[in-house]
Formats: sequence, C-alpha cells, structure tokens
Amino acid sequence: MSLDLDTIKRLADEVLTFIEQREAEQVAYGIYDVTMAGVEVIDNFQPSEDIKLTPEEKPEALRKALAQLANDLQIIRFNQEESPDGWIFRSRIAETVRLLSKLRQRIVRENNLKVAHRISNSKRLVADIKFSVASRRVPRRNIAVQSCMTPLLSGDTEQQRTANLILEVIDTYLPKLRQMSGFQKRTLERILYGQGWLLNRLVVQYFPSLITSGKVIRIELSRIARRNDIAALWHELRGRVGLGRRSTIEEIVERFYQWWLTQNVLLIFFGVDSLSEGFLQELIQDFWQPLVNKVISIKKESASQFRLLMFLVDYEGCVGSWNIPFAETLDPTWNPYTPVKLPVLTEFSEDELTNWLEFTVDELPTNLINQIDETVQIILNNSDNGIPELVLAEICHLSGLDWYEQEEKWLRLGGGGRTPLIQSEQKESLDIVNPFPITQSEPIVCFHLFFNISSHSTTVGGELAVTVELSPDGNDSSNAYLLEVSRTDAIGSELNIFLTAPGFQFNSDNTTSLPIDPDTANVIQTASFNLTALRSGKTKIQAELYCGETYKTTLETEVEVTAFEETELQPLIAARSRPVPQPDIILQVRTTWNADISACTFNYHIDSYQPRLLFADDVDYNSQSLSTNWVERSHSLLKTTLEEAASSVTEDFRSRLVSLGQYLFYSLLPQELQNTFRTIASFNQPFTLLILADQDAWFPWELLHDGQKFLGDRFIIGRWPWELEKARPYEFPVGAVNVAYYASVEQPELWTELLHSSGAPPPISMQAGIFNDISLFESIRGLHLIRYGQSVDTTNRQDAPVRVNSSSDIQDIEREVQPAKLSLRRNHPLVSLSYLNAGQPELTALEQTWASTFVRAGCSAFVGSLWAVQPNVEAAFVSAFYNSIWAGQTLGVAFQTACRLAKTVVPESLDWLAYVLFGDPMARPYRPVQGQGYAVVEPIGQEIDDSVSPGSTVRFRVSLRRTPPVWYENRLMEVAEDLSFDDLRVFIVTSGLQVTPGDSILMTRTATGDYLGWFTLTVPAEMESRSVLVQVYFEDGIESVHNLRFALNIVKQDGEAQ
Repeated sequence: MSLDLDTIKRLADEVLTFIEQREAEQVAYGIYDVTMAGVEVIDNFQPSEDIKLTPEEKPEALRKALAQLANDLQIIRFNQEESPDGWIFRSRIAETVRLLSKLRQRIVRENNLKVAHRISNSKRLVADIKFSVASRRVPRRNIAVQSCMTPLLSGDTEQQRTANLILEVIDTYLPKLRQMSGFQKRTLERILYGQGWLLNRLVVQYFPSLITSGKVIRIELSRIARRNDIAALWHELRGRVGLGRRSTIEEIVERFYQWWLTQNVLLIFFGVDSLSEGFLQELIQDFWQPLVNKVISIKKESASQFRLLMFLVDYEGCVGSWNIPFAETLDPTWNPYTPVKLPVLTEFSEDELTNWLEFTVDELPTNLINQIDETVQIILNNSDNGIPELVLAEICHLSGLDWYEQEEKWLRLGGGGRTPLIQSEQKESLDIVNPFPITQSEPIVCFHLFFNISSHSTTVGGELAVTVELSPDGNDSSNAYLLEVSRTDAIGSELNIFLTAPGFQFNSDNTTSLPIDPDTANVIQTASFNLTALRSGKTKIQAELYCGETYKTTLETEVEVTAFEETELQPLIAARSRPVPQPDIILQVRTTWNADISACTFNYHIDSYQPRLLFADDVDYNSQSLSTNWVERSHSLLKTTLEEAASSVTEDFRSRLVSLGQYLFYSLLPQELQNTFRTIASFNQPFTLLILADQDAWFPWELLHDGQKFLGDRFIIGRWPWELEKARPYEFPVGAVNVAYYASVEQPELWTELLHSSGAPPPISMQAGIFNDISLFESIRGLHLIRYGQSVDTTNRQDAPVRVNSSSDIQDIEREVQPAKLSLRRNHPLVSLSYLNAGQPELTALEQTWASTFVRAGCSAFVGSLWAVQPNVEAAFVSAFYNSIWAGQTLGVAFQTACRLAKTVVPESLDWLAYVLFGDPMARPYRPVQGQGYAVVEPIGQEIDDSVSPGSTVRFRVSLRRTPPVWYENRLMEVAEDLSFDDLRVFIVTSGLQVTPGDSILMTRTATGDYLGWFTLTVPAEMESRSVLVQVYFEDGIESVHNLRFALNIVKQDGEAQ
C-alpha cells in the first residue's frame, strides 16, 4: 500500500497521542522511566475513522508512522533494531519528565565542603510531577461555507450583498474557512443570525468611519429612568448635546441634525427595558421620526456620505413583546422609523462548548484542556447554563484574562450580550443592512464637572479663583460636563487638568489632578487655581481635561479685565531658596494698555544677583507710549529684514540687522535702562540675563543692539513667560533624546547621530509623521524636532510631526501637541527645534507658537531659532549644545558654547544670531537615578494642607506609581517597566488619630502596573486644635520601599491649629 506524506503525518500524530497517553498512566503513579515497544503500538493502536486502513494495511502504515516520529525526534529510541517492531522507546515529553524528576538541589554553605559533597545525597528539586495529555484530534472540515449563507443568499438584494461580502472576505483573507467543521458551521450560524459579532467586525473593517470619526452618544437609561415621566430622558439628551435646561425637543433634534451634516452620528440607548412602553413610543415619535424626516428631506436634494444610526439595547428581552411596530426583516416596504428586531440569543450547549475546547486546544491554557468535560461543567455552572456573555466572561476568568478589557478589544461598539437588540437606522445611508449590535456594556462611573470662576470681571492686578468641581450630583447637570468612565479604567485613575489663562499670572501650578476611582464616585472634589490679571481686555480661561491618558474635552469661560491707573510694577521675584543660583540679572517686562487698547507702555523691573551690579537691583523703568500700529509693525520688521537679506551679501544683512536692533533698542528701552545696559557691558563679562515677558512683550530681545553689540552677544539670555515665573525649573532631566522629524527630511539618521554624545544613551528615532508617538514614551528625557522651512518646490513637503502650514497658528500646534501633553508635563524634558532653511527666508514664529506651546505644556526649556537656518549652522549648533549638556554644563553655558561654535564653523553666516533659549540660563541637568516608583498620598474631597475639625473623618488614596502625577515637581527617577513586589504593604504611624485599617494596608496592583490602597483618619471629637504628624511607610516584606510624611491640621470652630 502507498500512503501519501500528509496521511502518514496525520497518522503519526494519532500514534504519538496514543503513546503519550499510555505513558501518562504510568507517570501518574510515579513511574518516570517508562518505555514502550514498537510491537505494543502496532498490536494495540486503532486509527480514527478519518484514516481508512484495512487490517492488512495497518501494520505497515504504523511502521511508517513510527519511523516518521523517530525521524522528527518525537520519540527517543534506546536500541538499534532495524524494524520498528523491535524498537524500545519513550516519547520526547516523557523523557523531559524523567529528566525533571532527576534534578536535585545542591546547597553547600562552605566552599571547602564542595569537594566532599555528593549531589546524589541531596533532596529532589522537583517534589512531584503532574502530567496530562490532550488529544490531538480536530474536527473534520467537510462542510462548504456557502451552506451557512443560505438564509442570506435567498433573501432580498441587500441581504445577498451582505452574504457575498462575507464570502469574499473569507475567500480572500480566511481561506481556511472555505471548508468548515460542524462545530464551526453552528458557531457561524449563531454569529450571523444571533450575536452579530462578525458583522460588527466587518463594519469596523470596511466602514471604520462609523465609529472612529464622528459623534457617538451613549446613554444608560437605567441610570436616569428613575422618575415616572420622560422628562429625565429629555434632560439627559439636552446635557449630552450641550443645550440648556429650557431647550425644547425640536432644538435637540436640530442639534443632532447639524452634527449629521458634517459627521457620522451614532446614538445608543442602553437599557430601553428601563423605560415604559409609552415612553419608548414617545422617544421614537417625538425625537427619532422628526430627525429622520429632516435627514430624508435633505438626502433627496443632495447625496450625503454621513450615516445616522440609533441603537436600542434591551437587557431583559421584554421590549419585543410591547405593542410597538417592529420589523422582522428588511424589505422594500420598510422605513427607517420602524425599529428592526433581532432574534433572541440562545444559550451555548454542552456539545458546542466541548467541540470548541477540542478545536482550539493548541491556543488555550493547559488548565482549560486537561479535563475538558469538567471545564465545560464549570463554564455552564457559572454562566446561567450557557448565556453567551457569561460564557465568554467565565472563559476569560479561567484563562487569567480580564473580560472587560478583552471585550473592549473585540467589540468596538459595546460588550457581548445575551438579550435581543432593537435597531432603527436611516436605511438609505447604510450599505450593510444586517445590524451590528450594541450590546450590554461594562458598568460605568459617572461624574458631573462644573467649571466655576469667582468673577467674570476684574481689574489689572485683581485676583481670580478658578475651580473645577467633580461631583456625583447631577441636579444641575445642564451646566455640567458629564464624564463617563468604565469601572475598570477608573480604578486607580485620575482626572488631569491643564488650565490655560492668557493674560493672567498663576499664583500656583497650572496643572493638577483629582482621583476618579469608583470609591470616590460619591464625594465632591474640587481643584482650585489662583490667578492674577496682568493685562486688560477680554480673554478666555480654558481647562483641558484628561481622563487618565485620554483627552476628554476643554471647558472654557470668558473674563473681562479692565485697566487701572496705577503703573508701578510690583516685584514678581520672591526671595525663595533654591539649590541653583539665580541668573545674574532678571528683567521683567509687562505691557500696560490704555483704555481703548490703542497704545501701550512697557514696564520694566530689573533685579541683580551679582554684588558688582547692585546699581541695577530693584529698579523700575517705563518706556514711552507706543501705539498699537507701531507694535504690530515692529513685529513684521524682522520678516522684512530677512526677505531683503535674501538677495544681499552677508555684510548687507548684518548692517540691516544692526539697524533693526538699534531701532528696537532705542524705541523699547527708556534712556535710563539703555544706560544701565551699557554700564553692565563695560564689565566685559557675559553675565546671564533672564527676561520674563508677558504675551504682548514678545520681541527679538537678543537682536537689540546698543551701538556696539547685539544683546545676545553681550549676555547669555534666557526667556520665560512672565505668568509662569513661579513654575520656572532650575534643573531638568537628561537621557536618551527622542527625535521626531518630518517625512521630507533626508537622511534623518545623520541628524540623529549629531545628538549622540559620549557617555550618553543613543537617541531614539520616532516614527516620521506620527507626533502622537510622544505619548508612548513614559520616560521621555529629551525631544528634538527636525523640519524644513518653505521652498520653491512644495511638492515634496509632508506634514510631520506638526502640519507644515501650522507654523504660524498656535491653535494648530496646540492641537497637534495635545496627545503628548501628559508625557511632556510629567517628564519636563528639554525640547529643541531644528528649523532648516530650504531655499527661502522664513520666520519660525518661535515665540508665539512653538516655544509657548511646549513651555506651557510643562517642558523645562525650549531651544530654537527665530528664522530658518542653514543646515551646516544647525549641525554645528545642535551637536555642541547636546555635548555640553551631557557634560554637565548649565543651559546658558551650553547655549553660548553652541552659538559660538556655529559662528566659528560657518563664519560667513549670521544664522548663529537666530537662536533663542526659553528657560533659566542657570538651570542644570541631572540624570534620573533608579527608583522604586512614585509614592503618592491623596486626600479625597480636600487638599492635603486643608484643616479638619474634631470628629471628622478624612479618606486617603495611597499609591505607588510607575509614572509621576502631573503635578509632581521633584526629580524624576528611572522606574522598572514591570514594577513588581511580593507583598507590598503600607503602614500608617501617627498619634491621637484613629487609622482604618488598623494594622496595614495591602496594596493591590492595578491594570496599569501601579499599586493602590485606601485608608481613613478619624479625628476624635475631644481633640484640641493642633498639627498631627502622619507618617506613611511602604514596605515589601521586611524591606523598606518608600516613606512619606505630612501634617494634618486639626482646627476647632473657635480655635486655630498650632
């Protein structure tokens, strides 16, 4: 008989299973030196019905199968017999088990005892071995996939098109499914005519715009249907579309309609069974039908590529029996007013689960397939006898997976469900008629966010209090933003808040966070910011909200600031200690506008921290009054100078720059301040100068010329926003620099190599065109951007990492940087920009866009050029700058060294004058050291330094994190990617306070790899006013990990804390 190779391999697999199962019986009794003879296999093995062998053919076929196993080393032979009948052997897995059983411990505590030690006398390393073998059999695939499509192929045109689409996908991408087993056929039929998961995946693949772009509104009716009228539903819809509480249903319909004109709209109502039958009819008649009418009317006039869909999710399976017209199938008479009712899902049977486990045996964990019958019973018992969603959840649990996390990956529009789905959609705009389901979703945690301000009008110098309130109370939700977070995502998470207030000084940090853990859902929490108005006029204060790492929305309010007659500038620099010296000179520049904003005066305040410059300490100056037209014209003078220089020689360009610098020097600076600078220049020493300027005083200060030199050539100048002075860093982390470059940059690896300094880790090249890559770097230590400027040939310009045409629009750059803000804020990196000349002179709008965006996002410093520079100049600058930084030089010294090298290497160019440093010139680099995470203690509902009264209780969240909070200002550390502890606990030590829990807090590891715990402090009612020290110790077993301490201020109503 002649057997083909494929048949022999299949037979060999069955024979190997037979051998291993026989061996497993003996291994179970502790017999590890088990062997078998070939004749034993030939006499006792029976092939499956898939392999047809006559009694005469079987012995020779089995000899070939044994030879195949020996050739593949699946069995280990122990003799040299030629015929397989006489072979003595054991399987490879049995030999592995035998070797494991022979392993022994070798514990010798003294080196001189090693010689006499006998390993045969040692204890076994493996005390016991459990060995089980699963069958290698798989179901036969002999059913054509077309047989599963009969109901669709015999349906209407749309159903036939859907079936053909599925068959095309299988034929092109899933060829193994052309022939299916009985189990696969039953599963596919269940998917097509019940669960709808496959169609969900097809829609995600072929129509991703339905869910990846556009407006998706999810409403959990069970949460709001507590009242005996439908007003709660209309109230919720008003809040979701951003309308006030007095808005009508017609206005709600209009808002959805306006959305649909420009984007896909997907509306999902979860838990319609929570409504009464009459309320569901009202929802369809008063909301859905008018909306569909408006959509149909415009579609008759013009085609629209946008889709409008509404899903009604019934958890209880009762809505289908209501007296509401439903469509069982879609036919030519169907209209989009009528919901489509899907069949009720049936439970998985015992046979289906058994077949599935056997079919996917190679992909499942061992504990699921060791005892398949027992596993099936466990699944059925814990899933209400086979309810699909509960079956999947139990399988995930047995496999060590998080069901909710996997559900989000599988179903982009919702979780798996067991109850019928009712759907209504605008038919003309949907290509796939069979609905893809929105099914039962994971529990969510809801918060209402209120953005409040103490006053909407103030004067220059006036103070404002801005608060973001996180509240569970939705009674006034018409003025609130509704934040919904899945319960899994909320555990250990927080709401990160970035406040932007142009024209205001922050008296504290502009960033904070509030815990949004499910355990805090019923506590009102408030984030507070204190601002001082710096300039008159109307301005918008904005709060960017991030849920964990994800941007949610921006809340904003408008404030009007009026002018005041007092022109004296109050000193901004407070006498506070820091481990790094202050710059030699600090110049503060603030703009004061007149009542009609037609003219302004620049107010200067100069402080000196050099003993030789006491004459320039604590002195105020005021410039002449300058018109608005002059200010605007002066901002365009540098651009005009550059354009004129493009056709002139270097000396002409220098002459033009000197003329511009002298003009600005005499116009901007009062005579007394001019004399002060000339006196300082007479020392002939490069003093460090920090310029703190408000947003209206952004001038090219480095190019001001005193008649002999540019200020940038006399001083080491650093700039910083006046309103962020209290957040000015005096040190910054260094490490591997992340390089983001435009796709049009040629040979980016050469530029990356320039950033590689001796002893420094190699730079990390980020994917071209993906600025979002920054958010993937948890510990970004530096960021360097490379882009080309304008050129005559624009065909090769590509957008990356920020759009090419956005260099002059701060809103565009803000939008592009937004995904990276959390990473920039947490890591405070040094950022540099290589803006390369591509043939045309071009200003970079550095001050108004690039620098301000990154500095306000939390970067320690920003370095770039005022105009596009020659590549050879940039190469010299950036190489010298990063080499000096890595050598430990201050920002100012590194900047000066780089400018001088650029001037020396390309002496014929004046591009070295273009460079600007935004940062403290005295700031020093530091290299983060290894650490065991960031220990954080957060009180819930109050600040850490707020006072508490006797008899009160304060709850705290304690965590050990891999990444620092957004408000963290201390030195960073290098934290292991897998922060792991065996028994991490937190101990609270204090005096006079009741601590709950009383012994220790067992820290739980979250899905993000952080550790989380909770404790409360209760103040006895009889306690007097005092300050109580609370010490928090993190310990892993007996090893100390971290410790924190804080003071809890106890204040009676009639007393003060000591």
